[in-house]
Amino acid sequence: MEEYDFKEDLVWYVCYGSNLCYERFMCYLTGEGSPKYGVLPNPSRRCQNPKPPKKTAVTIIPYPLHFSRNSIIWEGKGVAFIDPSKNGFSIGRAYLVTREQYLHVKEREGSWYQNEVRLPDIEGLPAYTFTDSFRHSFVAPGEKYKRVILDGLVECGIHPDGAIAYIEAAIKNGTKL
Repeated sequence: MEEYDFKEDLVWYVCYGSNLCYERFMCYLTGEGSPKYGVLPNPSRRCQNPKPPKKTAVTIIPYPLHFSRNSIIWEGKGVAFIDPSKNGFSIGRAYLVTREQYLHVKEREGSWYQNEVRLPDIEGLPAYTFTDSFRHSFVAPGEKYKRVILDGLVECGIHPDGAIAYIEAAIKNGTKL
């Protein structure tokens, strides 16, 4: 593990959607798109520091998952957000990255994900995620988007049946709104 001079240089970026999948997350840092996991807009924009995260961890985000908007990248279907105004939980994957890498990913995620949410510290370091500023109407995710989330959940050690049930529950809860 590479050493850093200041503890503040590192933060945990916590994700809950397509970035649960490590390969997809690394596309943001390396600037190399992955057709399997949705092509990034402007894929050649790599992070100044394209090194992999120092660590990853599975964590619980204390807010519910929902799907909305219509993403061109994801078949014109819904994408994942969390709702910090509601009680619930989402499964998250935390990546220990430099502050510069975190800001790069946040900027690359675009205007839909500009609401930064401070989460409980992980291993004594600050943890953040981001989501939309307000909740939009439910829009079901497409199959390709669900697949990348499911792949990420399985990478995190969740049994495939449990991962499918988790996504289906979020979809079902979204249709009740």
